[in-house]
Amino acid sequence: MNYVVLETVFLWFGWFGFNGGSALSANLRAAQACIVTNLAASVGGLTWMLWDYRLEKKWSAVGFCSGAIAGLVAITPASGFVGSPAGTICNFATQLKFFFHYNDALDIFASHAISGVVGNVLTGIFAQKSVAAFDGVSVIGGGWLDGHFIQLGYQTADSVSGMSYSFVMTTLILWAMHFFPGGHLELRCSEES
Repeated sequence: MNYVVLETVFLWFGWFGFNGGSALSANLRAAQACIVTNLAASVGGLTWMLWDYRLEKKWSAVGFCSGAIAGLVAITPASGFVGSPAGTICNFATQLKFFFHYNDALDIFASHAISGVVGNVLTGIFAQKSVAAFDGVSVIGGGWLDGHFIQLGYQTADSVSGMSYSFVMTTLILWAMHFFPGGHLELRCSEES
């Protein structure tokens, strides 16, 4: 438990450099990215923890940490433009492993794949020209808030192509692993365990 919290703190701190540093200068846009990054992690963590309490009747620091990571991942595609309802969506996404019967003890799929898609698609809705202009150089069409409705289609196509690429490449890598000694993937414990 202590390591989970410590790792979350390190990731959260590092994410400021990741999102805030993407502006490549110390300007208002970088500050906005850092503020929104912190808010997304906070809201994601609180939302996930509250949903855990609502569903399981117990408070969970690990739930807060999972939600914070989900918020950080969701905000990354457009840290200056997107708020984060990712905590709710990704908490429900953790239930997919029970429905589809796959092993994901750390909820990596929910907190990274689903959060990434949510953040990327929401960029098409919430991206704003005014925020991009904070650096004095960037000019974008914006998203739905600015009447640039096609941006949602671009973001959705980007998410689908990214997931398709990841699926195909992972499948090819796993297939190629079978030709190397020790490359077979199998469970280390019995089904009952």
